[in-house]
Amino acid sequence: MKKQIPFLVALALIISVVMTTVMMYGCNKKEEAETITETVSQQVESTPAAIEKDMAIYTDIIANLPAGSAYAFADMAEDQDALLVAEQTISFEGKLEASKAKVYAQDKDGNVKEMGTVESSTTSMPLMAFEHAVYFGSHSTMSKASINTKESKMEVETAKTNNDETDVANKAYNVLFEEYGRGTIIEFTELQK
Repeated sequence: MKKQIPFLVALALIISVVMTTVMMYGCNKKEEAETITETVSQQVESTPAAIEKDMAIYTDIIANLPAGSAYAFADMAEDQDALLVAEQTISFEGKLEASKAKVYAQDKDGNVKEMGTVESSTTSMPLMAFEHAVYFGSHSTMSKASINTKESKMEVETAKTNNDETDVANKAYNVLFEEYGRGTIIEFTELQK
């Protein structure tokens, strides 16, 4: 029995040291997590939402659009969103879509300019956004447009189908068509004046 007492005391001492270490480690992590959460919250509050930044950049263009026009923002470059302006929209399931829009974006100097037009030949293929590009086309042609900020221009990649699965051009069409299908329909906001 005398040999067991020092063993039990040593075991109790080891358990208390381990418990104290675990408690201290866990408490420090909680404090660190709270500090990180507060820092992120402060950053989020001070950072304007993407839509607010876009509105500030394109305020002059949006303000001068005629009544009935619609606009949307689309991710067409890694470093900026583009403004899409449609004269006509289609209401589908409570959302406004378009098959044709003018594209405005910032050039390399930060000035807003019209970059071109994106247009599907059918209203059954609304403009879609996917991975820094806007997709549009027809049942036999697909296109992908993105903004090259460094060169201040819109770049368009187009492919046509010829229904020959072994043809390289047809494979390019299939890739663009698949990406179009994975995209998100661009939702427009109609101007009320």
